[in-house]
Amino acid sequence: MAGALFAHGRLNERDLTSILAAGSNQVPVANADTYFAAGDPIFVSESDGSEVEFLGVATSVTTGQIVTTFATGQPKAATGKAWKPQSTLAVAGTFGTPEKRKLDRGLIVQRSLAGTTFSMDVGASAERFEIDLSGLTPRELDSLLSWIESTTAGGTGAFTIVHLDRRVEAVRLTGAPEAITRASGGRGAAQLPVLSEGRATFA
Repeated sequence: MAGALFAHGRLNERDLTSILAAGSNQVPVANADTYFAAGDPIFVSESDGSEVEFLGVATSVTTGQIVTTFATGQPKAATGKAWKPQSTLAVAGTFGTPEKRKLDRGLIVQRSLAGTTFSMDVGASAERFEIDLSGLTPRELDSLLSWIESTTAGGTGAFTIVHLDRRVEAVRLTGAPEAITRASGGRGAAQLPVLSEGRATFA
């Protein structure tokens, strides 16, 4: 991939008609040419939405299958799903290197007057990380922030990042889009802080 892809929503989600083997770029979907066209970004997953993979774009579509740019890394059962996103934005600039990840264990620490420390679990662990956007031009940054705001209810909802290595991850911002500051020199933003909703998942 030449850049990262941001995506949101599932459009024309269809069942697979047979097993999709690992290493295959031929996605078996009944009446595929009714729901997909060449150039559509294609995602696949297991029936429960797990193990999401991005297969690039459809290079050709026939009645019974979608041929994609990339092959699958893992097999998908015959009960799996294929779809295209409702909305996408491709970011071609230098993007996402490095990622700084931190595990938030969901704990609140309370101390008594006697100095004894108590911990209380208030939620599941969550992984937070920052994506380096310093390589984006001001126009690319404005497009990205506008896309996030318009597709995720002002930046409050989850969206999907397809990383440069095609890893798929659902995330959400940890703050408002307008709080993201531009880096010195006017190129892009310093960091895009997000909370991971799960790897190999789609929002």
